[in-house]
Amino acid sequence: MTGWLDKSLQQLAAEDPPADALAEVRSRVLDQVRPKRRPWLWYLVPAAAAASLAIWFALPRPAATPARPTVEIAAQAPAPPAAVPVESPRAEPSAPSEPVRRPRPAPAQIAKVETAKTFQPRILPTGSPDFVQIESGNPDVVILWSMNSPKISDQSGENK
Repeated sequence: MTGWLDKSLQQLAAEDPPADALAEVRSRVLDQVRPKRRPWLWYLVPAAAAASLAIWFALPRPAATPARPTVEIAAQAPAPPAAVPVESPRAEPSAPSEPVRRPRPAPAQIAKVETAKTFQPRILPTGSPDFVQIESGNPDVVILWSMNSPKISDQSGENK
C-alpha cells in the first residue's frame, strides 16, 4: 500500500507548484517572521519622562533646619556648689543643672608660636670619597649623599 503513496509523492515533487499558492505561502511566512512595528512604544518615552518630572516636583521638600539659638558663655566660672553632706558611702553624684563651660582665653593670653629659625644646611666630609654628610637642623637626622653611583641596582641586589 505504501508503493502507490511513494509514487504519487514523487510525481508531486516533480511538478512545480502554482505561482499564486507559492506567493501566498511566502507572504504568510514573512508575516510571522517579520517583527511587528510598535509605534505606541514611542509614546511611552515622553509620557514616562513627564510622569517622573511630575512626581519629582510633587514630592515634599525637606524642611529647612531651624537656626540654632546663640549660646552665651559665662565670663567667669559659676561658683562651686556648697558642700553637701554625704548620707551614704555609695551616693551617686548629681548631674549639674547647667552645663559648665570654661571661658576661652583671650588672644593675648594664648602662647605665641615661635617661628622656626632659618637653617642653612652645611656639607660635612665623611672621610669616604663616595659619600658626603649634609647637616640637618635635627641632631637625630643624618643625611648621607652618595656622590658616585654609576650603577643602578634593583631590589634584589642585581646590578643593571
